[in-house]
Amino acid sequence: MEFLYSARFVTAEVWFLLVNIGYIAIYVLIRGTVFAIRVWRLFHARREVRERFERHAQETVEDPDGYDPHSNRPILSREDRKHIQELVSLVRLKIARGALAEARVHVVAGLSIDKFDRDLNLLLASLYEANNDHAKAELVYKDLIVLYAGDPEIYLRLARSLALQEKYEIAYEVYRRLLEIDPENFEARELFASVAFTLEKYEEAREAARRYLKKFPANIEMMHLLAESHICLEDHERALEVLEKIQNLEPYNHDIRSLIDRIRHEHASRSPDIV
Repeated sequence: MEFLYSARFVTAEVWFLLVNIGYIAIYVLIRGTVFAIRVWRLFHARREVRERFERHAQETVEDPDGYDPHSNRPILSREDRKHIQELVSLVRLKIARGALAEARVHVVAGLSIDKFDRDLNLLLASLYEANNDHAKAELVYKDLIVLYAGDPEIYLRLARSLALQEKYEIAYEVYRRLLEIDPENFEARELFASVAFTLEKYEEAREAARRYLKKFPANIEMMHLLAESHICLEDHERALEVLEKIQNLEPYNHDIRSLIDRIRHEHASRSPDIV
């Protein structure tokens, strides 16, 4: 009993209490630290999600189905758009080097990301044309016109494809529509004049040739077409004017000299007063 009241016992009891308090303090510290780490991770994760959402919102306009409600096209991330641009550049390089099979592989890869991409579809059509498969190119252009109704290049390519297949009536309508969209497209006007002449629409061919020659007055081929249109319309005076201009540019062209003589003779026979 004396030991329970001795100084050694009291000292041991104090140390025992201190050890317990230390253990409790360490336990509380550890649990508090774990809890703090969990709370920090939770808030950090929420912030990460919020930042990712905001970043994605800057790149695209969100749609529940992942499609643009106006064009019904898939919404692409910035990375996808960049990848498609890189593929377009790569395909153009492959085509320039004549590696058409490799170019087609990259086109297909790009279209698997966005089957409506304008540049990739134009490149696909050009690959069809390189293989003389103008019918497939025509289908691609027709699909693109639905998506890009006001794009002059697509109209121009479609009309050229149609003309190469000798579908002149449809090509004529496409060129006419293109010139309504883009009246200053002189490449289209030149080809429209040629198709109109082929269809024996000489008045429209003549008008298109005239407008083209106002911009490019020294174009020999268009001058020939204009002269032929005048002749078919029996406008011999204007035909002679154009033929004489051609002769000045081609003084050794004996066919033009013979044609001028023939037209003068026909014109004189219909106009007795002309000496």
